[in-house]
Amino acid sequence: MEGGVLLKVAGLLPAELDPGHLRLMGFALINYPRMLPQITRMTTGMTPEDPRFAARWETLLRAVGSWLEEAVRRKGVTSAASTAQANPVERLSG
Repeated sequence: MEGGVLLKVAGLLPAELDPGHLRLMGFALINYPRMLPQITRMTTGMTPEDPRFAARWETLLRAVGSWLEEAVRRKGVTSAASTAQANPVERLSG
């Protein structure tokens, strides 16, 4: 099984989210600044090669990832407590 499918089975992704599209979103977030350096510079004043930009971008991506993990954990714990017998995928999509 692919990683995204495993997360769905484990109840960590809502059923309506496609694992392949989520993977594509991750690739896009990681690579966008290098693929469109002119936009990166226009919006941040830095080039993708600037170590300051790289550090800030990595910090942002890690913070967003941590926030999402915490949101999923809270949703799973809250739903599990109120619906102990529910399907894990239904818990997150409901």
